[in-house]
Amino acid sequence: MTSATAETSLVFGIRTATLLIFAVQGVVVAGLLLAARRNRAANRALAGLLASMALLLTPDVIGFAGFYDRWPWLTFAPFEIGLIMGPLFYLYVDILTRGAAQPRWWRHFVAPALELAYLLACFLLPYDTKMVWADRVHEPFVAPVLTRRASRP
Repeated sequence: MTSATAETSLVFGIRTATLLIFAVQGVVVAGLLLAARRNRAANRALAGLLASMALLLTPDVIGFAGFYDRWPWLTFAPFEIGLIMGPLFYLYVDILTRGAAQPRWWRHFVAPALELAYLLACFLLPYDTKMVWADRVHEPFVAPVLTRRASRP
């Protein structure tokens, strides 16, 4: 192959290694929490939180390694569902303090489900359309809203 994407090599540097260690540790602890016999419901919520945090690191891990340069179609891969952190943490604390989740606890997961649906829809676009969407719509309008969610007072 003579295309530029086939010639791009993957780089496993210190940033990739460090983030990968953190992500793997999160996945291992999440697995241990799922296997625990006490506080099963709370441990499942905490395991989900740790697993989603590990997924949150994935774009950086693969980005520093050069995956996006080699396989640019990975743009918008739904790894980074940041809106799920709050509901999972709330669910964990709610189950710990009350012994069970509140009725209609699932309502807190509507926004993360919409974020996932948006990212999946963008991810499934043809590559050229995806890049036009990213440049003209996502970066100027959607990304500031999604990244500002945690920085508001």
